[in-house]
Amino acid sequence: MIAKRSKPSKPLVVKKAQPGSLGEATDLATALEISRGMGHTLLVEGPVDQRQRLRAYNPEFRRRVYDLLQSEFDRVKAIIRSRRTALEAIVKRLMQTRMLSDDEVAEIVQRRWMPTLSLAKLPRRMGGG
Repeated sequence: MIAKRSKPSKPLVVKKAQPGSLGEATDLATALEISRGMGHTLLVEGPVDQRQRLRAYNPEFRRRVYDLLQSEFDRVKAIIRSRRTALEAIVKRLMQTRMLSDDEVAEIVQRRWMPTLSLAKLPRRMGGG
């Protein structure tokens, strides 16, 4: 019996993610998982194509990257909800002026930011009683 030769697998195409995109966030989450001591592996950072290959062919690893992205997405949504009045004021002002400077945005956020008062008791080591 003659064994058939398997076709070589297609090379993984490495594309640079757009800055600020979900692709860039995925690349950063992958780097955190495999090379910055944040994940469940002792794998040392390798070339980008190795990282993408790991994400593409390892479902457990892909799930950890997804979970990290989901966690950060949930955190961002909570931040936006907590600053909703400032966000709405920024949108309203942008609709009027079409542009805001950094200082104008900071001033709007500072005017509408209300610190949250916590009635939780701090642990003794943190200054609680």
